[in-house]
Amino acid sequence: MQISRRSALATGAAAITTAAVTAPLAVKAALGDEIPTVDPVLAVEQKWRAFHEYIRNYPDESDAARAPLYDRLTDMEIKIYETPATTPAGIAVKLRLWSGYYGPFYGRSFEEPWWRGDRATMGMADTGFACVMCDLERLAGGLPS
Repeated sequence: MQISRRSALATGAAAITTAAVTAPLAVKAALGDEIPTVDPVLAVEQKWRAFHEYIRNYPDESDAARAPLYDRLTDMEIKIYETPATTPAGIAVKLRLWSGYYGPFYGRSFEEPWWRGDRATMGMADTGFACVMCDLERLAGGLPS
């Protein structure tokens, strides 16, 4: 049986149309009614940042007043870690939070990413982390904030 050019083009067009219609339906079926456009980790991080700022401006500086606030902040950090990331930006958020506790510049502001600094002054572990963070930032289209 010989296939004409016309039937090949018609069959190919039909296959492409079918794929274009069914692929989004398959994605929708896999993800539910709404296809997420924002990584859920970013939403939790926004709440964490707002609460972190609230603590920074809290008028009572006593340990007794701040301890429950920091406990709540810690709970939010655990939520960030436990929320499944769906994008490189979500992974970058988790690593950035982790680096605030375990990075070479403990306690430094998130607005000053140490991993963009001079790698000649970093040890091997910090250099590796810095390279991963820079790659994630690039894949995410910038530092999530």
